[in-house]
Amino acid sequence: MKIIIKKATSQNKPILTVHDSVICTDTDELFVRDLMKEATKHIRGVELGFDVNRQTVPKALEYNSFRDIDFTSRLFDYAKGHEAYQSSDYHKQQWNRFQKLGLRQEG
Repeated sequence: MKIIIKKATSQNKPILTVHDSVICTDTDELFVRDLMKEATKHIRGVELGFDVNRQTVPKALEYNSFRDIDFTSRLFDYAKGHEAYQSSDYHKQQWNRFQKLGLRQEG
């Protein structure tokens, strides 16, 4: 994930990692898939296959866990405005970069 995050942010592509998954914009999907292939080849020496469980925002909102969009929006807005506890300098730099990219795409 570190390789994927570093390459994506160096190209000003906002991504969010969740365990071994990556959330990105629709327009960056193929780019991120290529990064995942490159990273596995770099680490393992061979290109590994991986599952693509592509979910669009409207489809994700249909699930029970996302029924309360106001609650989810409030949590996301809160998270955007707060740093994680005991952040490293690297994390702070990447968080600031992510916020700038996210705000640029929203506006």
